[in-house]
Amino acid sequence: MNAMDFLIKNREGRKLIAWQDSLPEPTNPPVLICGGFSRRMSTLSALACYLLKNGANVYRFDYLDHVGLSEGEILDFTIASMEKSLESVLPWVSALEGETKINLLAISLGAVPAVFQAVKNPNIAALGCLVGVVHARSTFERVFGTDYYSWEFDRLPDTIVFEGHKLNPRGLWQENLKTGVADFPAMKDALSKLSVPVMNLVASEDQWLTLEEVNEAFSVPGGGGREIVDLPYGGHELARNPLALRLAMKHMIAGFFYDGDISRVSDPSFEEIADFRVADRNRSRGKELHLFDLSRNEKESFAFGKS
Repeated sequence: MNAMDFLIKNREGRKLIAWQDSLPEPTNPPVLICGGFSRRMSTLSALACYLLKNGANVYRFDYLDHVGLSEGEILDFTIASMEKSLESVLPWVSALEGETKINLLAISLGAVPAVFQAVKNPNIAALGCLVGVVHARSTFERVFGTDYYSWEFDRLPDTIVFEGHKLNPRGLWQENLKTGVADFPAMKDALSKLSVPVMNLVASEDQWLTLEEVNEAFSVPGGGGREIVDLPYGGHELARNPLALRLAMKHMIAGFFYDGDISRVSDPSFEEIADFRVADRNRSRGKELHLFDLSRNEKESFAFGKS
């Protein structure tokens, strides 16, 4: 396996950090992982390990205005910054993979920008979601204990806190006023336009997402196959339950590569996953990067640089 780290400079000149893990001879199409809210790409080791074990090149990135290595702070987080990040990373994957179409694997809130981009980008072959959020407003209300979108703007607190991270709720409030991106109709509209297969795995003990919401979202008319998998155990943080994560990844990989046949999925050992996690922790401290510059010219983008 070959691991390479990239600095992606998007068309606005903002900088994202992304990782490529590639195989000498991949046997399945590439997968771009879209992480969840307040999660770094370095926490996605187990998912990457499963995909590599099944013959796919794997790509990961940290969102702008988020935690992790990319530009900006989570204080300024918006759903738009997640989608802009994904929109900037997709050409990088396409440049490295050539004509091969890309599968998206989205976790939690990462499903929202992933659905929007899957509607817009013809290079996306399929979308798989692990506990994929379909109604951001309801999920935020469960997370924070109140629906900040319903507050008057002048009464919003300066910051709200999630797992020790401070966010400015005004940015989220203002973007939703303009676009409705966090409201259910926006997701339903996007799913109605989606023409690629989409799967969402919902855990039975999830406190931030309900099966009823996913069923309602997926019931809208539209093209592309749709599948909902009801996992019999596990919460929203699947990575905290290795057995739930293993079952989820078997379903996901079977859907991506093996026509739903779980028996064809190869499982990495727990030792392989542990070693991969250690390597990722060390990797997150690295400074050597390859530059991919969308702000200049994609054909000249692979000059070597340092950050």
